[in-house]
Amino acid sequence: MARLALLLALLVLWLGPSSGAAWAHAQLIASSPADGAVVATAPDAVRLTFNEPVAPVRLGLVGPDGTIVDLAATAQDATVAAALPPLGGSGTYLVSWRVVSSDGHPVGGTVGFSIGAPGARPTIDADARPAAFAASQVAIRFLVTVLMTLGVGGAAFTILTGRTARSLAGMRRIVGIVALAVVPAAGLGFALQGADVLGGSFGAVATPAAWRAALATSVAPAAILAAGSGLLAFLATAAGPARPALAALLAGLAWLVGAGSFAATGHAAMAEPRPFMALAVFVHAAAAVYWLGALVPLGGALADRTADPLPLVERFSRTAVVLVALLAATGLGLAVVQMEGLGAFVETPYGRLLAMKLVGVAALLAIAAYNRQILTPRLATARRSPRLALIRSIRIEMVIGLAVLAIVAGWRLTPPPRALHAADRAGISAHAHTAAAMADVSVRPGRRGANAAAIALMTGDFGPLPAREVAVSLRPDQAGIEPVRRQARLAPDGRWHVEALPLPLAGRWTAEIEILISDFEKTTLKTELEIRP
Repeated sequence: MARLALLLALLVLWLGPSSGAAWAHAQLIASSPADGAVVATAPDAVRLTFNEPVAPVRLGLVGPDGTIVDLAATAQDATVAAALPPLGGSGTYLVSWRVVSSDGHPVGGTVGFSIGAPGARPTIDADARPAAFAASQVAIRFLVTVLMTLGVGGAAFTILTGRTARSLAGMRRIVGIVALAVVPAAGLGFALQGADVLGGSFGAVATPAAWRAALATSVAPAAILAAGSGLLAFLATAAGPARPALAALLAGLAWLVGAGSFAATGHAAMAEPRPFMALAVFVHAAAAVYWLGALVPLGGALADRTADPLPLVERFSRTAVVLVALLAATGLGLAVVQMEGLGAFVETPYGRLLAMKLVGVAALLAIAAYNRQILTPRLATARRSPRLALIRSIRIEMVIGLAVLAIVAGWRLTPPPRALHAADRAGISAHAHTAAAMADVSVRPGRRGANAAAIALMTGDFGPLPAREVAVSLRPDQAGIEPVRRQARLAPDGRWHVEALPLPLAGRWTAEIEILISDFEKTTLKTELEIRP
């Protein structure tokens, strides 16, 4: 367990720098009014468009005088909209937003617009979760998954597959206690989720506000199903051999309800086509929970010298063939939808975690094949040596299985490439405005590396601006880095384009657009861009 704790800590440290806004699962890709826009008249509503469906948690309007007004927001798919109150006059306004994505991951930020002329823009720290809170999210997900696997999966195996094995009688009581522990663990995860939605403070865990916030996310049904599966599994083990039909019914329900908890939340289950993805997650989780949950009771049965373990091992071996097929088929389908290309295996934290998981699963499959083809047949002819070898093999499977579960818990901090690609296609945008000219700047994909930019020009009063030349200069906030300067060309769509725009660093960049209007007139616009990792 110490090694598993070390692995979990290393995962958090590795993913920790990318767990903030830069790697937030939902990303803002457009807003109306656009961030930095200068409008002639006050808008009557604000719309925020994200790269995936979200639910609003909090929207507020910050006026030029610092007054904050809460906004009533509604969501439709990936768009959040809120009506604006009558605005007092000219100046710069900020819309502070906080939303939660389909897997329950919250993210916040601000967009600003000005009426008449830009004014001073205040800064708001919209998402400043401590690193320890992000680590707690990974740890609680790992804990709940392990308890469900050992308790619910173990109960399903001991009752459904090993119902006639006397050597599993004591093991049923143990897995029942472990299954019952899922209930408080799921409750803690639910409370942490609510605190995360509210901003990531451990002090908010026990507050009613945190529980209300958690109820509005997809983590709520997942936590309820997880706790329910643990309780059902405990009742199944308590039913005992005296009521085998009831025990089997409860164990089967616990197993299916537990698998349903994994399909109730998360990026994979919420991806399109949603019915297929939710079903694939359900089957994948059911197979994994049963397989890994069987290992501890199976090892205990092999260690019991008073009973013949061969019938139990053979029954599990036959079941494992079906489980492996289901795991492989559903895992392949989920990976194809989530990854959208082999390059994501090395380019994204999600892909690297998936590669690590695949290595662990491949090792599990190799050990399982060795157990089935070599060690299990030997049990029929020799008792001691194959039994000890099989016990050692199962222990290795347990360790690798727990490591795989720890790796999977790391996905709490990483968006899938599918979501990142949606943000890449939309890019990022910014607005620059002076009395003489204004520009709408879009950069795709808007992340570190090769980019392309498009610039739409207008006069300060929203009329056409025929420019002779346009140049773009971008400088990162980091000191000691020279600006990236490129000449733009006028395209048939009426915008000025820069095809090759290398931006080697993530973070905030200051963009200057130099516009040559005539031989005697030149103006420069300035805005800021937030480049993603």
